[in-house]
Amino acid sequence: MRVIGAAANYGPSARFSTWLFRIAHNRLIDHWRKMGREPVDPLPSGEDGDDCAPEPPAPEGSAPDHLAERRQLGEALMAALNELPEVQREAFLLAEEGGLTLEEIASISGVGRETIKSRLRYATGKLRRKLESWR
Repeated sequence: MRVIGAAANYGPSARFSTWLFRIAHNRLIDHWRKMGREPVDPLPSGEDGDDCAPEPPAPEGSAPDHLAERRQLGEALMAALNELPEVQREAFLLAEEGGLTLEEIASISGVGRETIKSRLRYATGKLRRKLESWR
């Protein structure tokens, strides 16, 4: 509904996806403020302890110990991401998961390109240190 309501204000000065991410970003900020900035588990578990999302099918010949190690690495990565400061985590996920450029992330976040570049550098460094034992 926010996209439809803001359609009249859209100007093709940036990609449509950048404008759309900006709206989503603002809605998320509103949500965090409303919830009192309480951390949210990004991977909620069901009552029986199983993840809600099914595991992707294992490639043929995958050993159970290899699959367990991959799962542990995924959990370690999620824990390391959750320890990042909010602005660094946001920049990192927009770049890695969203595939956005520095300029697009800067536009969405409302800060300069160099600020985003710095946030990404710090986030990457922290993640490398946290996941050092997995090398």
